[in-house]
Amino acid sequence: MTVSTLIKGKSHEIMTISQNDSLRDVCKILADKRIGVLIVCSSAGHVEGIISERDIVRSIGTSGPHILDEFVKQHMTKDPVTCSPIESIDNVMSKMSQGRFRHMPVLEDKKLVAIISIGDIVKARIEAMEQEARAMHEYIGT
Repeated sequence: MTVSTLIKGKSHEIMTISQNDSLRDVCKILADKRIGVLIVCSSAGHVEGIISERDIVRSIGTSGPHILDEFVKQHMTKDPVTCSPIESIDNVMSKMSQGRFRHMPVLEDKKLVAIISIGDIVKARIEAMEQEARAMHEYIGT
């Protein structure tokens, strides 16, 4: 299974933010949209980083709540690991496990086309296993 298969059923709305927005802005969007990560993009739409709820919690834990008024660029992960739609889910899962992160931007021709999470991958793997089990059950039953 490839990333393109996985993103076919996903919403095409990708939440982004600028490096010059505040962490307070990030928190508001994350809470309002009930999501865990935002992609940091330039005005031209190029991926510059990623900021997650974990990044914010770590920053508050080490520096205190005043950091909520600081810029995203001070706390984001720069140059995040990305994947392409033609990559295998196994390869993406391996990257996420090795890097210990849960979200990955999907780029096609350097353009952001989607974001996938480890939850998306787990859901797809479970669906594939269930489909395989049904097929085996039908095969055995005939």
